[in-house]
Amino acid sequence: MRYSVVLRYLLIVLLTALLSACAITSVFYPYPQQAHTWRNDIRSGNYPDAQALLDKKRHDADSILYLMERGRIDMLAHDTPSSMTDFTDVITLWEQLAQQARISLHETAAEGASLLTNDNALPYEGETYEKVFVHQYQSLNYLSEGKLQDALVEVRQAEFIQRQELLNHDHQVYAAENKARQQGFNPNSFNSYFSGMNAAAGRVKNAFQNAYCFYISALIYEAEGQLNDAYIDDKKALEIWPNNDTVRLDVLRLGTLLGMSEVADDASQVKNLIPPPQYGSLVVLYEQGLVPEKAEIKLPIITNNTTNFIAVPYYSGPFPLPQSIEFLIDNQAYTTFPIVDVSALAVSSLKSHLPALLAREWLRLLSKQKMQRELNNQAGSLGSIAGMIYNLVSEQADLRSWSTLPANAQVSRAWTVAGLHTVQIAGVATQVPIRAGHTTILQVLDAGGRRSISQYSL
Repeated sequence: MRYSVVLRYLLIVLLTALLSACAITSVFYPYPQQAHTWRNDIRSGNYPDAQALLDKKRHDADSILYLMERGRIDMLAHDTPSSMTDFTDVITLWEQLAQQARISLHETAAEGASLLTNDNALPYEGETYEKVFVHQYQSLNYLSEGKLQDALVEVRQAEFIQRQELLNHDHQVYAAENKARQQGFNPNSFNSYFSGMNAAAGRVKNAFQNAYCFYISALIYEAEGQLNDAYIDDKKALEIWPNNDTVRLDVLRLGTLLGMSEVADDASQVKNLIPPPQYGSLVVLYEQGLVPEKAEIKLPIITNNTTNFIAVPYYSGPFPLPQSIEFLIDNQAYTTFPIVDVSALAVSSLKSHLPALLAREWLRLLSKQKMQRELNNQAGSLGSIAGMIYNLVSEQADLRSWSTLPANAQVSRAWTVAGLHTVQIAGVATQVPIRAGHTTILQVLDAGGRRSISQYSL
């Protein structure tokens, strides 16, 4: 009799956890273990296998994440139509989730299941910096098809996401910390466990602003003849990443063209700031490496004079600094300048979520202890042991993140006379046409040593 009670109770719990989230694949199978397959495929250039594997997952519970992964792998494979479709599907799913959130005021089944399993039972919507990259990459997909207006729509959406997060971020962090304290739990008591992430997180202004995105939007605005909008976005990019000479020179050049007195003194110190009419520009977008994956750390929490352990995500490092590269245009050397440190964004984003994350773990621990007491009451020591085993198996940190993003991105801009030019970059020689008064973008994706090069004409 006792066996049937225990098995029936655990079966209900497992079915609730699994079915409510539509076959969640990350609840008991850590995401980095899944991601190793396609990250290895990227390093070996085996894009078709990675695309096929992720295509099978487009209807899974973590479909948003799988589609983001596939969208970037499509870009590496020069499969623009597939990349555009995948990112469009991601954006559509976000819209559906937002609509559901407006309609429903009740706890979702996934939220209830997460209290008895782990955060992997919650639908993955993406971090703010990841959402920005979706729209940024979609804008480049549109550029590859010559659709500048559609590209502008995407970068404007990316800017909107960053603006909204800038307004809401501090309030959300405060609210999470306050809620935790009201529950008698102080998340700051665990700060020492995450001190190894402080230096990396400190390399960025915050967890979501992306100078790379603002720079791309400035390029598109300039190509559309909207110099004032381009100037504004270049200034935003420079404010976020102030040591980028490429962006600084664009701010001075556009400011001079617009007659902005605020740049006059600095602009006067730069020779040949305004290129002659027969010149065009080559912009290099260099994306380097792969973003680090999350790991799991066990933290001790004492309840009722008993030490318990909760599983929490963290980044263990190392976090290499972006490394500028040299490239040649007709044997003349140029240098790229870092513009976004995606690794640091990821670390900073996790740190900003820690108060809310730790508060959920506290509630989850209490819920699991309650379940274990009920099992003990119904089935004695056997039920208690079964509950302990289940708690041990289900206590897994949420390690989901967009694993195919670059570790960092860099930019450079060179002005040269119109014509066909030989560009040597990352060990590859490429023929690049430059048109007078226009810009050609050379996007170099260096993912784990495997390089993919695309051109866009503005």
